[in-house]
Amino acid sequence: MRTQSGTSSLRALVYFDEIVGYLPPIANPPSKPIILRLLKQARAFGVGLVLATQNPIDLDYKALSNTGTWIIGKLQTDQDKQRLLDGLATATGSFDRAYFDNTISSLGKRVFLLHNVHAKAPEIFTTRWAMNYLPGPIMRTKLAELNRLVGADVLQVSSAALGSAPVSKEEVLGGAGKDLPGSPNEPVLSANASVVYLPVTVSLSDALKLAAERGIPSNAEQRYHYEPALVGQAKVYFANRTYAVDQEKKISVNLPGIEGRGLVRWLDFQHDPIDMQATESRPLPNATFGDLRYPFDDEKNIASLSKDFQEWIYRDNSLTLYTNDALKLTSKPDESREDFENRCAHATRSGQSDAVRKIEDKYEKLRKAIEARKMKEEIELEKDKKILNQRRMEEAGTGLSTVISLFSGRKKSISSSLTKRRLTSTAKSNVEESELMIEEYNKQLAELDEKMKEEIDAYQESAQDAAGTVREVTINPLKKDIVPEFFGLGWLPHYAFKDGERWVLIPAYR
Repeated sequence: MRTQSGTSSLRALVYFDEIVGYLPPIANPPSKPIILRLLKQARAFGVGLVLATQNPIDLDYKALSNTGTWIIGKLQTDQDKQRLLDGLATATGSFDRAYFDNTISSLGKRVFLLHNVHAKAPEIFTTRWAMNYLPGPIMRTKLAELNRLVGADVLQVSSAALGSAPVSKEEVLGGAGKDLPGSPNEPVLSANASVVYLPVTVSLSDALKLAAERGIPSNAEQRYHYEPALVGQAKVYFANRTYAVDQEKKISVNLPGIEGRGLVRWLDFQHDPIDMQATESRPLPNATFGDLRYPFDDEKNIASLSKDFQEWIYRDNSLTLYTNDALKLTSKPDESREDFENRCAHATRSGQSDAVRKIEDKYEKLRKAIEARKMKEEIELEKDKKILNQRRMEEAGTGLSTVISLFSGRKKSISSSLTKRRLTSTAKSNVEESELMIEEYNKQLAELDEKMKEEIDAYQESAQDAAGTVREVTINPLKKDIVPEFFGLGWLPHYAFKDGERWVLIPAYR
């Protein structure tokens, strides 16, 4: 709210009925400071607040002092009136207390006193009309009779519409209307019974195709019709830390008809889960209704079946999963064993690729170190070969010079020849040593490749054994983890096509 710019126009209106308990004069519940802040600051940001109560004495006086518009009806006690007058005095500063006291005391039923702190004087007004015959929820079929009651129709209102006559058996159980596929009036259930109207999921064009297959002409009279069914749906939570399971499953049943009392095989009536957000809160216009039978003739029957439905979920609806302990994998709900084994095989291949890559990386580092030493030795070998060639040339030159000196009679020391010979021998030894080291490095590289291959083969063999270890586990729900979403009367929509003297029903919900 505070991030909005200020305005003198109304942007939003917050309505809070039966405020008692949320804004008490003494206690301090979490709601109290929020409502007080709204009363003090919200108007600056275009947010209005409407609070309604029948007991002003139970409201905080600070809240009353921040109220600008008052609509006051007949009060039950003098304490309520005095608290309200104190609030008016705080809000307006100066006002005629005696006038307000007498006026409020003289208010009749559905007569109200309007006081605005910005108005010059208070006003008295009455509501246009109010009706409440307490017959229970008003059905769509009763609206016409209510219109007649207020003079919107020239026909007289029946005594049943006014609530003075008891509800007939036909109204409760339904019954086909004249020349209609069912009763135009929705059967009445007890206030405790849950009712839902399932949505139309089959298009009219598809229904016309199905009707044509039954020989019904496309121009036949068509209307919506509802047939009763016992509908139940519950959420089941499965939790298991051992297998890292935290799953939710919806179980839904749809029983178009139960042939009397007895054991219900719920498994035979399982249905795809219903999107409760997509259901309707009221029937389609001008729809007719089928007759209600057991178990809707008594709400105790529905309560008993609801209990049996939950017991069946607890008893027969365990969660079967597959697990691979080595890979630490658990199957998903509704995942077949074959699909899970394929996923394990894929995970194994993926894991093997990563593990093999790590092994190869480890040996690659060792290989690079050996190859670096080998390269250094090869460079050294080339230098040694050059030196050896040079020494051999020097040794040959010195030997030739000594032979010539012998034949020419000149004296020449043979020590230089011996020195050259020794240097040549040393250079040759260096070359042989480098060749031996290079051969050793090649041998080490070959052994390294063999070790890497053996380690990869050993890992793949052990990984293959682990990938094949798949076992089945069963997880049972706890009773507290079974949460009913709905159980009661579900009206299933149908397309009704008139074929001569009969009506043909095509399901409009799948």
